Amino acid sequence: MATVITELGTNLTLPDSFGSLAAFRNWVHSENRPERGRFTFVSGGLEIDMSPERISGHNDIKTRMTTALDTLVESRNLGVVFGDGVLLVNEEAGLGCEPDMMFCSMETLSSGKVTYRAWQGRDEGDVELPGSPDMVAEIVSNSSVRKDTVELRRAYFVAGVTEYWLIDGRDEEIEFQLLVRGPKSYEAVDPDAEGYQFSPAFGCAFRFVREVHPVSGIRCRLLTR
Repeated sequence: MATVITELGTNLTLPDSFGSLAAFRNWVHSENRPERGRFTFVSGGLEIDMSPERISGHNDIKTRMTTALDTLVESRNLGVVFGDGVLLVNEEAGLGCEPDMMFCSMETLSSGKVTYRAWQGRDEGDVELPGSPDMVAEIVSNSSVRKDTVELRRAYFVAGVTEYWLIDGRDEEIEFQLLVRGPKSYEAVDPDAEGYQFSPAFGCAFRFVREVHPVSGIRCRLLTR
C-alpha cells in the first residue's frame, strides 16, 4: 500500500505493487512517479509526501544548515555534503528515501561504504547513493512526525548511519536532537551549558538558533564551536 499525503493533509491509501525495495527503485526512476513530492520506502511501505514545505519551519532551516555544513566540510576537507533530493538506498534496512541532508566523510567515500550508482540498465549518471552515510538530517514537518521520529530513526540505525540529526522548527524555539549510535539504538547527545551538542561525525559542536533578519524577519542560524 502507498500513503499519499496531499497539500490538504488528507491521506489517500492506494493499492500498488511496492512490496520490495527493488520495486520502489524501479518506480522512482520511471516516468510514472509524480513530478513533485518526497518519496520514502520504509517499513515495507511507500509514502509520497506532497505537502507544501514551510519556509520558516523547514526550508530556512534546511538551507542554512546545508550551507553552513558544506562550508565547514569544504574548509576542512572532511568529505561531501549532499543536499535534499539525493536518493539514499540501503539494502539491509530495506530503505529508499530522500533525506533533507546527508554527509559522507572522506574515509566513508574512499572505502566504498557509500558509492554513487546509476540506475540498472541505463546510462543516466549517478542517481542513487547506496550505503551508509556518516550523518543524515531530517527536519520534522506536520506530515512527517511519525516517519522522522520513529520509522526513519529505526531504519537509519539498521542502515548503519553513524549520526542522525532530528530538527523540529515548528515552534518558536528550534528543537535539535543530535543522535549518535548506541549499542541497540540512537542515543541523544547531552548539550553543554551553552546548548552546544558535540558531533563525532564533524569533530565539533553545534547549536541552532533563530535570529532577527532585517528583511525576511526571523531566520535560522547554525552555530559551530
